[in-house]
Amino acid sequence: MSLLQNRLEDFNMNNITGHTGLTALLGSPVAHSISPLMHNESFRLLGLDYVYLCFDVNEETLPAAVAGLKTCGIRGFNLTMPNKNKIVELLDELSPEAQLIGAVNTVLNDNGKLIGYNTDGYGFMQSVRDAGHDITGKNITVMGVGGASMANDDHTALRDSIAQSYLLINATSVGMVPDIDDTIIKDTSLFHPELVVADVVYEPQETRLLREAKAAGCQTFNGMYMLLHQGAKAFQIWTGQEMPVSVIKEKYFSVK
Repeated sequence: MSLLQNRLEDFNMNNITGHTGLTALLGSPVAHSISPLMHNESFRLLGLDYVYLCFDVNEETLPAAVAGLKTCGIRGFNLTMPNKNKIVELLDELSPEAQLIGAVNTVLNDNGKLIGYNTDGYGFMQSVRDAGHDITGKNITVMGVGGASMANDDHTALRDSIAQSYLLINATSVGMVPDIDDTIIKDTSLFHPELVVADVVYEPQETRLLREAKAAGCQTFNGMYMLLHQGAKAFQIWTGQEMPVSVIKEKYFSVK
């Protein structure tokens, strides 16, 4: 049973009124997400009249969904795969970090003006700290695209990069539910015991990538704490208040 199914009993919408503000997650798939649990519990704890819902929206349906939510006065929303790049062209303004990265995972509706932010970088750096690592001045390899089918030259470049890296990051959805048998690293000889391997995927909590890296002697951590901290930053953008991170972390974020 998934983490979300285990904790559905914590989610109670009986207090929704005509004044309740809407926040949401747009992506596909989104049924596995625990973002509604963390945000709705935070709203409850702080006495804020908001609700957070998930909507299964892909790149084709995103423009219509955003237009409808804007018309309905949504306070803000998160984006997950595959919508983080497509959303950029639908916004009125981008924060400096969103401009630099070229992707958005958090949107604020400021009186009809949609402003895009990217809180993923902040969330990931906080998750590295929570996992007990210091990457200051160290080499990092990020797997962002196309890792499953590389040409031989690319494989050589990847091997050289990983051999010199302290941290390897899977920044894609490869290995996420329901495709849990997939991995972005097909050649497990690329792993070495001095390497730390991180996966932004959190469902399942231990992906094939992390399982095989751990078997090779690597330290590993998943995307749970990244989700927590990027969500906390989004929460602050929408509400102006700090998410009770320590409470939410203890209640929902058990990390292997």
